[in-house]
Amino acid sequence: GTSVFNGSTQFGPTGTTDFTHLVEFDEVTFEGTIEDGFSSVGTAGQVLSSTGTSVQWVNSSELNVLSVATAIDQELVAANTRKQVDFGAAVSSAYFSLASDGTITAITAGTYSISINLNSGSLLVGLGDAHVDFFYAVDLNDSQIQTTYQNTVFFDAQSSDPAQTLAIQFLQTVAVGDTLKVYQAASVYTASGSNSMQSGLVSKSTGTTGMGVVPSAAIYIHKV
Repeated sequence: GTSVFNGSTQFGPTGTTDFTHLVEFDEVTFEGTIEDGFSSVGTAGQVLSSTGTSVQWVNSSELNVLSVATAIDQELVAANTRKQVDFGAAVSSAYFSLASDGTITAITAGTYSISINLNSGSLLVGLGDAHVDFFYAVDLNDSQIQTTYQNTVFFDAQSSDPAQTLAIQFLQTVAVGDTLKVYQAASVYTASGSNSMQSGLVSKSTGTTGMGVVPSAAIYIHKV
């Protein structure tokens, strides 16, 4: 036999589980689970959302397609030299993949809201007051976009500067295969050691008690 919906479209014999016909429903009731394009039945409160080529269960309150952070110190290696920011272990979703070096590759084309938090700080172990000019940039396909962001940190001799978080947020349209990379640099830096200055992304202010570890780098991407 056949099953008929809306009086026009038919598919398969009764009991068939796979079919390719277009089906129109006036009403439908599901008594069991529904799998998305990744063979997942989702969790309580999630909704089905299009990925452009399939569907995926996502949280109903927002479309957070990538959310990662790391509290590992990322010290600069040379003055006026860009260093790519690492956001932690490699992860992947239906929208983006994150490599261990911090490179983010678009899997699903679209427009996204991108938020980046960079926690910078410095420690002066020698004599004399000092300051460091931190610079941050975002590249799309290895060409800089947006603007160069700057955060200037001042600190006294033989003291540590409290970590300061710089937030970068922007909308970006990407195609499949586009890459995003975040870089940091500083205008003042000497090698670590006695009577020298250490600078870069830090998880917490060195020598400061009572301060819990905070992410030195975090990125959050939402589908618009």
